[in-house]
Amino acid sequence: MRWGELTGLTRDNVDVTTGSIHVHPDVGALDEVEGKLFLGPPKTNDSVRHTHKTWPIEDGIPEITQARRLGHRLAGVRGIYSHVTEPMITNVVDALHRRWEATQPDRTADTARRLRAVA
Repeated sequence: MRWGELTGLTRDNVDVTTGSIHVHPDVGALDEVEGKLFLGPPKTNDSVRHTHKTWPIEDGIPEITQARRLGHRLAGVRGIYSHVTEPMITNVVDALHRRWEATQPDRTADTARRLRAVA
């Protein structure tokens, strides 16, 4: 279960007699968009994997690195002679970090204000 789904749960979603949890298909997950929180549909594992495959393609990440991140192996010669290197891993992490930073509200002014207050 994802963090967003856990935070979207209410008592009505939990059946303690059967030990089951029901995630509402329309408002079963806490989502954040542009710094605002709202309840919306949960992401499926399939949609998360598709997104995690598409972003590296957009970012020019080598196919071998994409496959490794998704737990796949490349077939044939590509899988035998291609290897993931530390710089490739760094590029993936940097690309994902840039995407995460782009979704965050601009904190530059807030950080500058806090630093001035301490000085």
